[in-house]
Amino acid sequence: MIGTEDEVRRPSPESLGVPSQAVLGFLDRLAGDGQEHHAFTLLRHGATVCEGAWAPYRLGDAHRMFSVSKSVTSLAIGFLLQEGRLSLDDRAVDLLPESVATCRDPLLAALTVRQILTMTTGQEVDPIFTLGEDGHTWAEGFFRTSCVEAPGRTFRYNSTATYVLSAIVQKRSGQRLTDYLQERLFGPLGFGPVDSDLSPEGICAGGWGLFLRVGEAARIGHLLLRKGVHEGARLLSETYLDAATSWKVDVNIPPLASQPGYGYQFWLSPDGAYRAEGAFGQLIVVMPDRDAVLAGTNGFHDVPRYLEALWELRAKMESGPLPEDPEARGELAARLDGLRYAIREGSPASAMESLVSGNRYRLSKNGFGYDSLRLSFAPSGCTMILESDRGIFQASAGRDGEYAPTREGWQEVLLPSLAFGARPSPTYRPPAVFAAARWRQEDCFRFSLRFSDSPTREDWSLTFHDEGRRCTVVQAPSAVMEFAARPPLEGVAEE
Repeated sequence: MIGTEDEVRRPSPESLGVPSQAVLGFLDRLAGDGQEHHAFTLLRHGATVCEGAWAPYRLGDAHRMFSVSKSVTSLAIGFLLQEGRLSLDDRAVDLLPESVATCRDPLLAALTVRQILTMTTGQEVDPIFTLGEDGHTWAEGFFRTSCVEAPGRTFRYNSTATYVLSAIVQKRSGQRLTDYLQERLFGPLGFGPVDSDLSPEGICAGGWGLFLRVGEAARIGHLLLRKGVHEGARLLSETYLDAATSWKVDVNIPPLASQPGYGYQFWLSPDGAYRAEGAFGQLIVVMPDRDAVLAGTNGFHDVPRYLEALWELRAKMESGPLPEDPEARGELAARLDGLRYAIREGSPASAMESLVSGNRYRLSKNGFGYDSLRLSFAPSGCTMILESDRGIFQASAGRDGEYAPTREGWQEVLLPSLAFGARPSPTYRPPAVFAAARWRQEDCFRFSLRFSDSPTREDWSLTFHDEGRRCTVVQAPSAVMEFAARPPLEGVAEE
């Protein structure tokens, strides 16, 4: 069974036609590209070749999948088609009649489900950044955005359009997209329930917002590879999946113009492969010519570099079993077991500790709502306490630079990820938070936070002056979810 074998029972990579040495090369490429990697699962011939997670990230943690959600929403449309609840040529305004009043463009009024699936809505821009304005629902915001040409002609990426598909799923089925798919997809594949961000109206975001474990993403990929059949039972129409994962439109806008094309919410890749792709490196890559799937969760921008490493591994997959390579297999097992992030540079202690420990530093005016910061040192490590307009947040880390679990809640102040008025699902649980700390220099302390479900991290560097009476605080999120440097904050110790 996919993703359930323990290491003793799991077949060797060589028995599946994958050289352990080639997987080591893949990991070497990832280690050398300077990007953030969280977890991956590689399947071939229906079995797990290998999987791993870079601690503190764990295989068992659900991860934000961003636009991988679009491909899953496409599968929900496939189920509606299979059940005769809609057709691809139905007009969106007919399926969502409550939005008709805001649709004043006859071109947009003619928009079909098929055209939404192919991202050819005719709109010049995605209205995502104006959602919720003037009291309109998200669907109304979409239908208020006029076309610049007739739908069906030009690919333009549009996350709000996929939200409209999610709204159609809920309207036609009477269930949220995740609940609808629980009965038809997630449950039969052996997992769920699945969380998703919701619109203010309680509809799954559709174009983003799903949370999946990397092994669950791989199971979805394997169903696609098997053209909708799972353990001998057909779940979803082969006809729809063939259409969804084959060329429908050219991707003709930079920087995406190098893509082979787009299907129904799926990206096409060379040599007949295709993928679901979400921001910051969330991936389900299906390689039919190799009977293989790779699912990955990450925290980076440069997806092509990752795919280059995968294609190098793919080229080394053989059609039949290979001679066993116990030495390489043992090295691979050790490498996978040792994947981890830690703060290695610097020192566990500094003479500055006695001057700054316990000081409450009032922070300069800032746009983050931060009021004060305090560090408290003990032989076992350090505790950082941040006071803000959202409450008081506390995290502790040891002195060894290793990430260890700390208190939940930091994402509320550091990761306001629920944009455009979205809200979490009723079953959402805050992510596990991990902290590590180390003195970078005698006068500079680094405190780092990672979130189990997020592609970003938070690094705080505090440089102390005037024998600890003042400090400069530099926040350095991993440059993934923020594109501009945050200005330094000045802190002054209270008397």
